[in-house]
Amino acid sequence: MRSLPLVAVLVVSAANAQTQLTVYNQNFAAVKENRTLELSQGENEVRVTDITAHLEPESVVLRELRQPDSIRILEQNYESDPLSEGLLLRKSEGKLLDFEITMQTGEKRIVKGRILRSGYVPHTSAFERYGQQYAYAQAAYANPEGGGQPIVEVDGKVQFGLPGKPIFDALDPKAFLKPTLLWRLWSGEAGKHEVEFSYLTGGMRWEANYNAVAP
Repeated sequence: MRSLPLVAVLVVSAANAQTQLTVYNQNFAAVKENRTLELSQGENEVRVTDITAHLEPESVVLRELRQPDSIRILEQNYESDPLSEGLLLRKSEGKLLDFEITMQTGEKRIVKGRILRSGYVPHTSAFERYGQQYAYAQAAYANPEGGGQPIVEVDGKVQFGLPGKPIFDALDPKAFLKPTLLWRLWSGEAGKHEVEFSYLTGGMRWEANYNAVAP
């Protein structure tokens, strides 16, 4: 029998964060945050959810302030897609789902269908990240005539579009409900670690208004 490594999961809130924000005039900003992480010895999963939706994933830097060699970054990810019906359909591709259908009499009944294709298009932040050509391709795909319709198999027959309102199973406790930074960290010992993480983000600008007062 194979043994699986234990992973400590830590969800970090902004309550213990110290944030520095530098806003530039090209609609972007540099963000630095100092936080305290309570890590277990060995592998830890750390999630930070109170971040901007326009974060540049390639700009994220995490470092330990007191003992830089005391933690190692095993993996770093940014989950930017907000939870939606389309995203859950994509995760259900190849699986059977219940669909609620409302009859003309008002009666509701449940039919089962297998999701062959979800028709899901990633979050629009990906458009900005990968450029205009990507945006055009995804917009074309999202169009029903461009292949963006869901395809569902019901009773051995294939149909375009959903047969009714999809009903999903309960969410995994680890589901990403909003933009999330995710790290897998290795710590040599259990205890508190003072860390700083920084990143660039779009969607911010500043304005200055002045009032002149005559003497």
